[in-house]
Amino acid sequence: MPIPKGSIYLANLLWIFILQLCTVAITVVGMCIIWFLYTSEPLPWKILILQPLFVCLSSLPMMAIQLWFSTVFSNQALPLAIGIFGSISSLFLARSRSFIIHLLPWSYPALSSQLIPGHVQWIWISLGVGLLLSVLGAFMFARREFE
Repeated sequence: MPIPKGSIYLANLLWIFILQLCTVAITVVGMCIIWFLYTSEPLPWKILILQPLFVCLSSLPMMAIQLWFSTVFSNQALPLAIGIFGSISSLFLARSRSFIIHLLPWSYPALSSQLIPGHVQWIWISLGVGLLLSVLGAFMFARREFE
């Protein structure tokens, strides 16, 4: 191939992230419309923009894991089941008192809320883990043989 396979993998991950940012933009616009329709109070711009943006940034490890699962398994039932189970369990994982449970990537979006003290550290941890998993996934994808 004229393009390295690792670049294709990272381009797919970048495309997923761009679509996630579009979701953040649609969410912010929708919340602004609902806010203007139902109240005359001033908009809390900081929390309105940063809350979905922090969740998007902290979901990078899950995006990398899901993309890797989707490239490894030809049957998409297992990656889909893992994604659904991880999404449902994310809120419960974040409420745990165990620090070990908080290290699971599915708990990062809930822990990155502005309403939780120390939320910035979880955003940085998730960006680091997400970049590490992305590079590992691209490396494994590049070494894989396709039929």
